[in-house]
This record gives sequence, C-alpha cells and structure tokens, in this order.
Amino acid sequence: MLAWLGITVLLIIAPRLLFAKASIVPHLVPYNPGVAFIPVFAIYFGPAGVWGAAIASVLGDLLCDIWGPVIVFRAAGWFFAAWFLSQIAHPLRSPKIRSVRRLYLPLIGSIFLASIVSASWAAMGAEMLGLYPFSYTFYISLIHHSIFCVGFGLLLYRLMLADLAVRTPTWESVINYVDRIELSIRLMGVIMLIACLLVLLAAWLFSTIGFGHLPFKPSVIGTSHGVGLEFCIIPLMLLQLIAVFWPDIQLPPPASGQLGNRHYTWSSLLR
Repeated sequence: MLAWLGITVLLIIAPRLLFAKASIVPHLVPYNPGVAFIPVFAIYFGPAGVWGAAIASVLGDLLCDIWGPVIVFRAAGWFFAAWFLSQIAHPLRSPKIRSVRRLYLPLIGSIFLASIVSASWAAMGAEMLGLYPFSYTFYISLIHHSIFCVGFGLLLYRLMLADLAVRTPTWESVINYVDRIELSIRLMGVIMLIACLLVLLAAWLFSTIGFGHLPFKPSVIGTSHGVGLEFCIIPLMLLQLIAVFWPDIQLPPPASGQLGNRHYTWSSLLR
C-alpha cells in the first residue's frame, strides 16, 4: 500500500510541477493535468489512492507557492471525491468485465460527480476567505477537473483494466479487507446526484441573480457572494458527505468486540 501511495502522489504531482508557473486563477486554481490520475488510482488503489490524492494536493500547492487555508479546502475536496470514487466505482474494476463500453456512461457520471465534489470544496474555501465568488472558482475548477479526469481519466482506466488489473492484486487482498455490508451503490449515487445538481443550480442562480452575469465572467479579487450562499451551499456539501460516508453509516453495531472492517485509515497504508 505504501508503494501505491508513493506512486499516486508522484504521478499526480509530477505533471503539476511541469506547469508550476501556469494557473487558471492566479494563486488559487492551478493548472494541474495530474488530477487525471486520481479517478483510476482511487478505484484501483483504494485507501492509497484516496490519501494519495489529498497528500498530492497539499504538497503540490506548497511546492507551487500556494499558501493559506485554501489548500486545506482543496485537499479535503479531493479526499472526499476520491473516497466516493473508490466505493461507487467498485464494480467497474473487475478484469472479468466483458464489455467495457457499457461501463463508460456510469464511469463518466461517477467521475463528473466526484469533480463537482472537489470543485465545490475548493470554491467554498475561496468564498469563505473572501477571495473570489463561489460560482466563479467553482465552475472554472469543474471544467478543469472534468476535462482531465473524464477525458484522460477514461484512457487511463481503459489501460488499467486491460493490463494492470489482471497483474496486480486488489487493495482488499493486500490489507485482508472484509466488508461487513453490501454497498447500496444506487442509493449512494442518487444522494450524490441530488446534492451535486443542487450545487450546480445554486451556484448559477447566485451568480446570475446576485451579480447579474454568467459564472465564467472574470471577477475582481476580494469579492464574494456573501453569507446567503454559504447557508445555501454548505447543507448541500454536507449532503455530499452523507453520500460519501453512506456505507459507513450503514455499518451495524460491532459484535463481540469486533470493530468495523472499513479501512480508510493510516494503518491500512502500512500493510
């Protein structure tokens, strides 16, 4: 798992360092092609991919001279997005799958929802810090994430499924993982879909009604939507977390002193 963690961090950071001087929104939204690796690593490497996405986000920000609380929001966003992908896309990584084409639509949908999660957390950080309006950084980040995570992510997923998936062990076998519940993937996806669509709608409405322009129009630094947006969006982000942690919410009480077997902790990376 430590090897997978190292690979995840390295391959996500390396492309970003090549474009360290490039940014979409200066000192806030970086140009980072390395995020294309996050979906496939979250799906195939499990905890290593999840923690690796968050660590790579923090290290990348620090190495590219992005400081301040916003790096915490961005890292949290990628952590929750990768966690969601590691669970919702669990059935999509079997090497026994006969038709890969049938998986493209659910995979694209899952990655797009994860991109909304990541973008919303980073945008909320900018909003709460009074740097830029939520809708401005949210939609820009979402477009960036969607292009790389969906476009290049699908290619990486296809390569992984065709070759490495049959050669490498699953992360469950590495840490002797035994799940005590059956994932309610459909319900988990529905909850996330509702939360993300409402975030998209709320961000658009606040931009057009509150500012009178489309979200993509450049905004002046130091402006924000205000407390009204935070009261509207934060509950929706909490609903995102309910979807992310839905399998853990379903865990039955421990029996005979045995704790749950869902390993998204540091201990799982040491095995």
